[in-house]
Amino acid sequence: MKERLFRFKEFAVRHELSAMKVGVDGVLLGAWADVSGNTLLDVGTGCGLLALMALQRNPGLQVLGIDIHAPSIEEAQANAADTPWDDKVRFDCRSFRRQLSMGWRFDLIISNPPFFNAGVNSPKDDRERSRHAAELSPQALIVHATKLLNPGGRLCMITPRDQLDGLLALAQTHRLVPRRLTEVTTVEGKAPKRLLSEWECNIGTHQGACAGGDTVANAPECTPTLLSIEEGKGANRRFSKEYMTLCAPFYLHF
Repeated sequence: MKERLFRFKEFAVRHELSAMKVGVDGVLLGAWADVSGNTLLDVGTGCGLLALMALQRNPGLQVLGIDIHAPSIEEAQANAADTPWDDKVRFDCRSFRRQLSMGWRFDLIISNPPFFNAGVNSPKDDRERSRHAAELSPQALIVHATKLLNPGGRLCMITPRDQLDGLLALAQTHRLVPRRLTEVTTVEGKAPKRLLSEWECNIGTHQGACAGGDTVANAPECTPTLLSIEEGKGANRRFSKEYMTLCAPFYLHF
């Protein structure tokens, strides 16, 4: 019988009930994000993967995972119960809009947000629904992040690479400063398809001041770096050293 667990080095997750399954995007974000701080909000937590990856890297965190899909929340709770961090994480069936209304603030927001937009109003199944941009979008996270973040807090997410220019413009309007940008390509030499991004809330004691004292308008330029998942050609194609180093704390075969 096929095992129903996705096993990592320090924990395992079930993802049968969750609308979105464990995938490369989620693992990349969980391994790449800066998880320093005391409190974390995982938006669209699914089976709880990002929350548990963050806790493996920073066991001192207090984590809240939210999702509108009740079976995902049930699965995330069960996954957390089998880890050493069960007392550090809570999962609630709640919309992003509802979370905004509660007034809670966090040091970090992490999300693998839905970016699929097929121009439909009634997605046919949970997977489509979870990815449908009408439910939650990277743009919505940018617009509302400062309402949820402590001064100097950060938003980390993974999105399509072609959304970068729009996100940069939106972030400037909503007092977020890009601190790290990594373009992701599946194979070295191909055009990047994904973007890992970290945005810092620049609302502090002095309105409009970034962590380094710059305003949004003159904040230092953030030059994207490049990460290739694989390198080489044909029979010599293999995972890149950079990708293996990044994900080595999690994947069993690295």
